[in-house]
Amino acid sequence: MRIKRDVTSGNGADVSPEQDAIIWLKKEKELVTPEGSLRRAATINTEFSVYNNLAKAHSNNPAGKNDARAEFYFQKVVDIANNRDRVGFAVSGAREGFVGLFKLYVKTERIEEASVLFQTFLSKGSARGWFNKRGSIESLVVYDCTGAIVTCDITNTLMKTFMPVLEKYIETLEFIVGDAIPTLYFTMYTNFNFSCSYSKALSYAKKRLKAIQRAPERRNGKLAFSAMIEISESQMHLGKYKDALSELKVAETIIRPFQKDTVGFQDENICGAWEQSVVYELFGDTLKEQAQMEKTKQLKKEMNEKSISYFKKSSDLRYGLLDGFYRIEGTDPDYFLSAAVRTSQKIGRQYANMKKWSRAKKYYMLGIERAERAEIESGSMVMTCQDFGRVFLDQYLDPNYFESEEAFHLLQSAVKYTQKALAAFQIYSPMVMDLSFNKVPMSFDIAVESYFSGRIDEACHTLGCHLMAMTVEKGCAGCGHAHVEGTDVVSKVCTSCDAVYYCNDACQQRNWINIDDKRKSHKILCPLLKEFKYDTAVVEEIESSATYQRLLDYFEGLKPSKRKEKPSYIIDPID
Repeated sequence: MRIKRDVTSGNGADVSPEQDAIIWLKKEKELVTPEGSLRRAATINTEFSVYNNLAKAHSNNPAGKNDARAEFYFQKVVDIANNRDRVGFAVSGAREGFVGLFKLYVKTERIEEASVLFQTFLSKGSARGWFNKRGSIESLVVYDCTGAIVTCDITNTLMKTFMPVLEKYIETLEFIVGDAIPTLYFTMYTNFNFSCSYSKALSYAKKRLKAIQRAPERRNGKLAFSAMIEISESQMHLGKYKDALSELKVAETIIRPFQKDTVGFQDENICGAWEQSVVYELFGDTLKEQAQMEKTKQLKKEMNEKSISYFKKSSDLRYGLLDGFYRIEGTDPDYFLSAAVRTSQKIGRQYANMKKWSRAKKYYMLGIERAERAEIESGSMVMTCQDFGRVFLDQYLDPNYFESEEAFHLLQSAVKYTQKALAAFQIYSPMVMDLSFNKVPMSFDIAVESYFSGRIDEACHTLGCHLMAMTVEKGCAGCGHAHVEGTDVVSKVCTSCDAVYYCNDACQQRNWINIDDKRKSHKILCPLLKEFKYDTAVVEEIESSATYQRLLDYFEGLKPSKRKEKPSYIIDPID
């Protein structure tokens, strides 16, 4: 059987997928019976070609996609390949049909079917011993399928069905040369990092780096750099701060010192100024995290000051690069501006924690002014304005300012920026991912500001609603990761209040102190959360309940004269 096909349009240009679909759909009745059998005998290559092209035609039909019919034809290819075993899967058309069906399953979130399909294909390849051969069909299929997994943004709940299949075969594929294996390792890293399984994420980040560095031309490129960053981030999440800092020093060695601007930014083999800014930011994050775990005040101070110096280096580099990014076609300048604003915010927060108020405000205003000038997307503005309002509130509650003439203006400024963050959140909330596990992230600050502005009942009701939301949502209180039902992701819970969940001990320690917002530290909120966990009706009648007095006591305890510092290293156990 021979198939004639128009491959160009009238003017000699290649046809579009939609035009190609129309051509094949016109031939469908001529080529196949209503049951889907070919009308004339054909070679295996021709069978695969007909079925694959008809499947793609139904997927790209400009008159309306027909995924069911596309699935039917892709399944025909897979069935033929299964029946012919070695010969069937050795033909490239089998790979095309298999990948087409797999992508269709993934796109429609039929992950169990995708998992079975993938396992069947890989088990056949494993039996033939083809996995470790350069350019084998198995390696090409793995590459295409993992790409589909990443691009389709499968939810974490669905992904858990698929992961055991990948893990079963991943060691067999380790020695294949090419892009397939680094892509597969990145898929595994992404999933485990998202699900807070940081030990496994770290393992696959290391495997990815090793696979990338097998190609000499990539040893010092952006892919190797990104793998090093993934390793250091995973180590930081696990509390392995020294290891994280060591990995960052290694990453820094592949950055070209002469790349001071955006020259070479789009070259995959050149790591320059932007990558240096990423290293500096992560140095700052790691040192800040490490400082929280230190018990010696002098060491804490030194680490925090060092983290600020790295944040400043990152911020200076990023603001200096912005004009260059605006001139590069195909880049998203707002992404780079958001990163620069974020580092300004981190500097400001560190200074606020050290009670260096004027310096803190300087860096927050730098970020806000640049963001407003460029009309940056509002997710960053919500976070920056919310935290800037918190700086004024921190200063207002500082013993040196609480009863000073400046106190009223500080409280008003706190209210101003919190309301600005709230307005941005209400307008652009679809663009703002869950900034915390509470429905309105700045409601806690609103409650405190309301109390000290004299609106006592409003403050208690707002705080009550906020605490109630905290007991309902099962996200990690330390890092914000979502809980996944039926898994061990974010499964540790405070044994005292039974209301707050964590990924691991490091997240619990982070939330117990909550250095960036001590008013929300679990050390303080645990007794209140316990009450709201077991009395869901308390918010509706809060003014007449015993909890009302406890909320008042909480607010009164924020006053400098009432605060009593307790050791921060005595932590409630988690189970």
